[in-house]
Amino acid sequence: MLYIIVATVCGTSGIFLLKHANTTFDAPKLAFMFIGTSIACIFWAIKGFENGIFHKTKGVNLALLIYLLACITSMVFSFNWVISFFGGYKQHGGVLSLLIYLAFFYLSANFINTRNIKIVFRSLIIFSIFVCIYGILPFVNIATYDYLPMYGRVYSTLGQPVYFGCFLAMMIPVVLFEIVRTKKLYLYGVLLLLIFCIFIAKARSGLIATLLVSIPLLFVYRSNRNFKIIALSVIAAMLIAGAFITSEMLNGINLYERFTRPVDYSPRLELYTTSLKAGFTFPILGIGQDIIRPHNIFLGHFAKLGIIGLISFCYLVYCAVKSFLQINKAGNHNLFYTLLAVCLVYLIFRQFNPAYIPVTLLFSMFGGAIYGIKNSSNHCM
Repeated sequence: MLYIIVATVCGTSGIFLLKHANTTFDAPKLAFMFIGTSIACIFWAIKGFENGIFHKTKGVNLALLIYLLACITSMVFSFNWVISFFGGYKQHGGVLSLLIYLAFFYLSANFINTRNIKIVFRSLIIFSIFVCIYGILPFVNIATYDYLPMYGRVYSTLGQPVYFGCFLAMMIPVVLFEIVRTKKLYLYGVLLLLIFCIFIAKARSGLIATLLVSIPLLFVYRSNRNFKIIALSVIAAMLIAGAFITSEMLNGINLYERFTRPVDYSPRLELYTTSLKAGFTFPILGIGQDIIRPHNIFLGHFAKLGIIGLISFCYLVYCAVKSFLQINKAGNHNLFYTLLAVCLVYLIFRQFNPAYIPVTLLFSMFGGAIYGIKNSSNHCM
């Protein structure tokens, strides 16, 4: 079962079947996620849902149920229930996708634990290397694919540079944890590769999330004798990547210039204003899932699900934080902070961008894994 879970995450992020990727890229991803999750659930059902379904996630079950009911109610009364159920173009943030994410969350909570999470980490690291190389090859004109880099930015198999950057930023805490745990030298090269690709993707949200989460994560490992080496390697990786990016190998603006150049924020502000108007016009249930896509997770819930949806989401966040604190008290501190860092990267990313299939599925897996580890042995990796 564990291998089906990992294969579904990697396959959804890495599948590349259709031409003109920036327009039809998401259909195979959505299909792969649905098929992989369905197969895992069928096998689990055949085994009689061993270990139960909801036992390991007691602290968050009620909050998830309330949130799901809020989404379904909003869908029923939305402007377009078809879009609210199936999701709209690109993000596919409808109720159907939510059901898949929830199923994947419970699968991960029941089948990922302290004994096998190293398999998950190693598999994701290997896959992230593939994703990085796939993005770099056309960037340096070694290979060409059926898609073109977007404005001098790369997005590999993730369909859009910001999602590529989010995926990479979510992998950095995993690599840091494995460096501390295994002390393997090749992982320093993987770390450099991930950071370098964040730069060539010119992903501002990915870099911000890395700085806000992964760098402070080093201080969790400060008691480890390799802390200084790890910290220096991260700093060196940033400097080396920055040196490459400010060289002449980039077409167009570099990541530094994306932060410093004058930016017209009027489209984003107009989107925020429209979302607020939608929320205040339909304050109880909102206008429905995926009808509007403000680039902020809280504003999005207010506009799409109304006050009920926003409160249910905030309650869900509260229950999750409460459960996380209980896990931290139980031990496995390094592993706990690593998984929490991955989830925080996603939440920081969602303050500036809408949801997307591969990174949301990855978030669902790590969120479920936290509960699986909470209920497994207190063995510290």
